[in-house]
Amino acid sequence: MTVKLRFDKRVHPSPSALIFELRGEVSSDKSLEKLVAFVEESDQKDFVISMKDVHYINSSGFGELADLHLWCEERGKSLLFVDLPAKVASVFETMGGRNFLQIYASLDAALEAIRKKK
Repeated sequence: MTVKLRFDKRVHPSPSALIFELRGEVSSDKSLEKLVAFVEESDQKDFVISMKDVHYINSSGFGELADLHLWCEERGKSLLFVDLPAKVASVFETMGGRNFLQIYASLDAALEAIRKKK
C-alpha cells in the first residue's frame, strides 16, 4: 500500500513544468505526503503527474490528488494528470474528476496545454 514517487526533476524547458511519475498504489491520504510537500514548497508553477504505473487508486487517494489540484489552483499553479490506466480513469470518472481536473492522454498533450496558456 505504498506509492513510490520518482522525482525525475525533469523540468521541461519550454514550457517549464516539473514532471512526476507515480508508481504502485494510491490508497490513503498519507501515501502522497512527499509529493504534496514537494509541490507546496516548490517555486515551480506547472506540475504534471504521470499515472501510467499506478495500478490502484481509491477514493482517499483520489481525494488527496483533488485537494492538491485545488491547492495549486488557489495559488496560480497548475497540476495536470497524464497517462491514466483504465482502472485509474474509472475512479477519476466515478469521483467526478473529469469535471474539474486537468486530464490529458499524454505528456505531450499536457505540455502543449501549458504552452498555450502562457
